[in-house]
Amino acid sequence: MQMNGALVEYAGYWLEDALRTDSGDVLLTSPYLSYPECARVARAVQDSPREAILYTVLDPFAAAQGYLSVEGLRTLADAGVDLRHVDRLHAKCFIVGERGLVGSGNLTGAGLGYAAQSNREIGVELAPDQVVGLRAIIEGWPAHVVSEADLDNLEERARSVAPIAGRLPDPGEPTESRRAAEQVVLDAQSGERELWIKVEYGEPKPEAWMDPYFFASSKSGRPSFTRGDLVLICAGDTNDCYASVEVTGEAEWKTDIPLFRGQVRDAAAIERWPWVNRTRPRLVPLHDVDFKKADLGLRAPVRRGHMRLRLDQFTAATRALGEDGVSPRP
Repeated sequence: MQMNGALVEYAGYWLEDALRTDSGDVLLTSPYLSYPECARVARAVQDSPREAILYTVLDPFAAAQGYLSVEGLRTLADAGVDLRHVDRLHAKCFIVGERGLVGSGNLTGAGLGYAAQSNREIGVELAPDQVVGLRAIIEGWPAHVVSEADLDNLEERARSVAPIAGRLPDPGEPTESRRAAEQVVLDAQSGERELWIKVEYGEPKPEAWMDPYFFASSKSGRPSFTRGDLVLICAGDTNDCYASVEVTGEAEWKTDIPLFRGQVRDAAAIERWPWVNRTRPRLVPLHDVDFKKADLGLRAPVRRGHMRLRLDQFTAATRALGEDGVSPRP
């Protein structure tokens, strides 16, 4: 149903409805992108005859800080979306067929209204003739067609970006958990630490990571974790990413630690998982966190229970951990 001039508070629901009900071509502009929202658009346009174009900014600082998902851009490209780079892009515009929305929200969970603590955003739906004019303006911008090589280059430049000492990227007034998250992000950006995901058996156990603790690795080889590395903890049963810890020591071959992820570490567990790395907590929220392993856009399985993460993946997860929750964990 057309509602020309209507005010739209949650742009995500508007975009979902437009992609579902209108088969026309898609044109989106957004300087910031999160992986889940890119994947959502990719699913909607994949194997579709309609043309889909995204205008964005290949900003290595935004990628390094987790505001621009390189993996999300790859997912869109794989789904047939044409990517365009526009210098100094700030506009957030969504066009689907004859429907159009201009607003303040990026293609992120917070911008579209999906996050537990979403931004306060407003969009305005356009009349069909305004949609035509908007499309003409956007298509008239000087733009560079983004290639796979451009994405590789963006990823490499993001790795080399040095953080600005003492600067917190969030321009608002962050809560203590957000402050803690941004400090973890700054540490991750230093380039002096490896970034990992560690998949642990069972359901989330945040209370286990709130004090110095440890995780174990298989006997297939000494794990590569080193002191100072940052590790995202993921629950194997639910795929929830729910804690961030720092490795405090090199891997030890230990058989005398009786507790194993909050359970009795029996002889069979010791035999299978003898390598131990001790940890200290960095960010362990006790509320529910809406961030899954799939939201990292991993293209390979997590073999042996752990794998390295890119900076943008680790940053996106860390910021999700730093968001205020909607309900406490039981």
